[in-house]
Amino acid sequence: MKKLSLFIFLLTATTLFAQEYDFGKVTKEELEEKEYESDPDAHAAILQNHRETYLVSGVDDWKIVTEIYKKIKIYDKDGFDFATEAVDLYKNAGTRETIRKIKAVTYNLENGKVVESKLDKDQIFETNLAYSYFETKFTLPNVKAGSVIEISYEINSPFYTNFEDVIYQYDVPVKKFYTEVRVLKGMHYKQSGKGEGFSLLQTSHETKVDHRLGQDVDVYRFTGENIPALKQESYVDNIDNYRGGIVFELDYIQIGTYFRSYSQTWTDVAQRIGSQTDYKDDLDKARFVDDLVDPIIAGTTDPVEKMNKIFNYVKKEFTWNELDGKYFYNGLKKTVKEKKGNSGDINLLLIVMLRYAGIDANPVVISTKDNMVPLFPTLDRLNYVIAHAQIGEEEFLMDATREFSEVNVLPVNDYNWQGIYINNTKLRWKKIPLRQPEQSFVSADLMFTLSEDGSAEGKMRKIYDKHHAMNFRKAFKDVKLDDYLMEMESDYGGIEISDYKPVNTDASNKKAMESFSFFYDEAAEEIGGKLYMEPLVFLSRTESPFLAETREYPIDFGFPYESKKNVIVTIPEGYVVEHLPQSSKMELPDGIGEVVYLASKTPTGFRISYDLKINYAMVSQPYYIHLKDFFSKMVEIESEKIILSKA
Repeated sequence: MKKLSLFIFLLTATTLFAQEYDFGKVTKEELEEKEYESDPDAHAAILQNHRETYLVSGVDDWKIVTEIYKKIKIYDKDGFDFATEAVDLYKNAGTRETIRKIKAVTYNLENGKVVESKLDKDQIFETNLAYSYFETKFTLPNVKAGSVIEISYEINSPFYTNFEDVIYQYDVPVKKFYTEVRVLKGMHYKQSGKGEGFSLLQTSHETKVDHRLGQDVDVYRFTGENIPALKQESYVDNIDNYRGGIVFELDYIQIGTYFRSYSQTWTDVAQRIGSQTDYKDDLDKARFVDDLVDPIIAGTTDPVEKMNKIFNYVKKEFTWNELDGKYFYNGLKKTVKEKKGNSGDINLLLIVMLRYAGIDANPVVISTKDNMVPLFPTLDRLNYVIAHAQIGEEEFLMDATREFSEVNVLPVNDYNWQGIYINNTKLRWKKIPLRQPEQSFVSADLMFTLSEDGSAEGKMRKIYDKHHAMNFRKAFKDVKLDDYLMEMESDYGGIEISDYKPVNTDASNKKAMESFSFFYDEAAEEIGGKLYMEPLVFLSRTESPFLAETREYPIDFGFPYESKKNVIVTIPEGYVVEHLPQSSKMELPDGIGEVVYLASKTPTGFRISYDLKINYAMVSQPYYIHLKDFFSKMVEIESEKIILSKA
């Protein structure tokens, strides 16, 4: 039955109030343009970005239609990425968005003439991204430095209560931007601006009468010119959180005597998820897991030990297909049989197994970092599920999709915003904080003998725990040992590694370690009969990660950490330490972090101790000036030369 059929009427005049664009109108001036005037370093520029979104009536239901048009100038080869268009589309319960009327043309200037290259249909590809999302992607042909490309297509969405975000800021500048959103009067939307630069837009709202329909239509227009590129910065959680855009949320519909509220709280969202079959019924289907769990926990009485054994089993035996999801993708039975699935399959299975073992386990639904932070309560902005367990007063979080994750040591991508806790058994549905990761630790112990020619020979040992251990184990597993060692030798200034010994590269609940012998022919430099060397040798920091004068976004370190470096050096016989940098300590404000640097002479040379602590995963933007100064001074300390002279 057609929803809202008494209240929303067909908007047939799809260009009734629209600003026009002319596909195919590409000028020689545009093709000859060598750079973008207000941003000469830009590799590409969006010359025109035109979007119209409106409601129409389908055969059985309502749908949202969005028409997209882009004209893009490619200045050099680093701008070729903008010749690829990737469109994310949503699907749910057998219903999906569709893309149609794709038209894409590349224009080049050859011998003074404009030459067109059109996109073929067989160059359009579709790929699953997650349980609820798939992607249509295509790359325009014959793109060169100097090309101009045009792209247009239409998206049809049956999810008529959800408007796609209006994005007006990109990684390259936008010369002209126009978006128009049209809805029937009486459909009330909350509009939330996100990111920077909203003041660069001109906004307008008016009510027009469609005389053929006899209905008022609300028209929202957003226009802008010369919108700057989104500034790229290091240590950002997800740059799309700060990309300029407008988010629409349907608040309520009131037309005549008809009223329906669409506003919801996070508790409403949690209850809605909890009412789904995957959460309401499937989490207690013990018959699919009893044969798995019984041998795992046989003879084990401690519930924490049971939890750890089950968690480690799922991590080891089940393979994540790299698809996100908050629901089952394969289903419980198929996941158990095939031993693979999406994040919903694996972590919901983990919950089923924990429950069978008598552990109070429940789902926590989240939005991962690469999925951005939700601006308002909504089901569609959540893309992932992890496992929560409570044993006595202690709470535990687990994500079994990653082989080297640990209990309460989740993949960094999981630590984003908060989680939606769903406990149908105890009728608890609420938003809960995802606690900050525990401080991770890494240490490097370096001991070597320096020769008079400046070369060094010695040993090194590194120890990792928590997230540092997770990163080390993944890096170690992902490449061949020879390639791993070659990269390490390169990272450490060209040292030669021998007798390499890794420890606990697979045991994710223990500290990982690696040790090796090395030869380094450039440990010190001889100048005027004296030897000059950096205190931390090849472990020295050569550049601060924070060079920009200002910063727009928070600093995301991923997790709090402590990094220790200890260097013990035996100097050549007949030499003495003439100059040793002074010991020092620096602190960041409000307990954000500190570094302690200790330097001392020994009977056979000298010893350097360095201890850096960053106590918060996320540091807000106002502290950037302090971080910039802090890391800059660390580079100075680590680059101050130790001087050795003959006795």
